Amino acid sequence: MPERDPAGRPRGCTCFRLRRTARQITRLYDAHLGPAGLTLTQYSLLSTLVLAFDEPPTVHALAAILGMDRTTLTRTLKPLAGAGLLALEAGDDRRRRQVTLTAAGRAAFAKGKPLWRRAQDEVLARLGGARVADLHRLLDESFATLAEAG
Repeated sequence: MPERDPAGRPRGCTCFRLRRTARQITRLYDAHLGPAGLTLTQYSLLSTLVLAFDEPPTVHALAAILGMDRTTLTRTLKPLAGAGLLALEAGDDRRRRQVTLTAAGRAAFAKGKPLWRRAQDEVLARLGGARVADLHRLLDESFATLAEAG
């Protein structure tokens, strides 16, 4: 149990703890995804394009589902577009750009999927299924609550 201050609040920075844990888990996933030439961020983006959209999304829609700001997302998209894994195209309105997954992007996702599964299985083995389920629930609830306040 974390230490508490005299007012009963947990001591320490919540953001620091969350980011420290995120960096540790990102290193684990990146190590597994390395043979596919992908980072976790890149694989997650490709996965979202494959699994969450029937039609090419706008940068804005993709940023919303990933919980990223558009500027950060654009910086993440550029190397993937440069590698030919996706294309950024003008949408119906020239101010809106759509993100289209290419055949090479689908192949990269397919190559990364079993590697991601191994990373996921390692996290489950190290933390335990109940803890991972609790973590998912807590993170999803926290994200929703913070997004509402947002």
